[in-house]
Amino acid sequence: KRGDLMNEAAAIPGSMTAVAAELEKVMAALDGQDIAVVLANHNSPRQVVLSGRTEAIEQAEKVLADAELTCQRLKVATAFHSEVVSASVAPFAEFLDGVEFSTPKVAVYANSEAAPYPSEAPAMRKILSGQIASPVRFVEQIEAMYEQGVRTFIEVGPHSVLSGLGTRILKSKKDATFVYLNRRGKPGLASFNDGLAQMVAAGLTPSFAPLWEGFRVEDDPRGNTLPKFAIDVNGTNVGKPHPPPGGTPEL
Repeated sequence: KRGDLMNEAAAIPGSMTAVAAELEKVMAALDGQDIAVVLANHNSPRQVVLSGRTEAIEQAEKVLADAELTCQRLKVATAFHSEVVSASVAPFAEFLDGVEFSTPKVAVYANSEAAPYPSEAPAMRKILSGQIASPVRFVEQIEAMYEQGVRTFIEVGPHSVLSGLGTRILKSKKDATFVYLNRRGKPGLASFNDGLAQMVAAGLTPSFAPLWEGFRVEDDPRGNTLPKFAIDVNGTNVGKPHPPPGGTPEL
């Protein structure tokens, strides 16, 4: 549903640009410029994403370039996490009213809050719908999770972008481990198994039983009783049929 709403929102021209600089430097460069852009993502100590209507993003990029800050335009349909997509919040909230919510069994963090979701369904729906037009506070979220005792972060998804960002966020924390399950250029199953091995090395105890559900356990042939006429296959008889061509030899 959210994807459908974003597709509709893409009718309004909007853009996003990533700035390779500290948040404070980006905000200082834009201060007083009266440019209608917002902080869409604070992804790492040196990566900020700005969002807004395309003409505003173009203005911001020029100002930032004059301040010797590097920008990279993102390939997105419109200006996500900004007022450009804010019209999608209400219909998404209405849709979520028809979705059953349960109390989380573990802490689930909302990236707009950098804190766990509340346990009440109405409050969860409100935060989830509002995130469409709210900034992604990824730096604060990772820091908050670390402060709450999280030491192993497992990335489930394509490649290792989030693990790279998280590593930079917690670079001074030597006890933080980031594991990603999909390595670029490596077969999916091998990459997944590598991730499991890293989890074990990090001190976790994953259950491997679900990996084998649906597979039949084969009998161990070493415990089978051999028939009386069994013949061992070895280097002297492999590939040599018996009896040989021409009949059974004389004994």
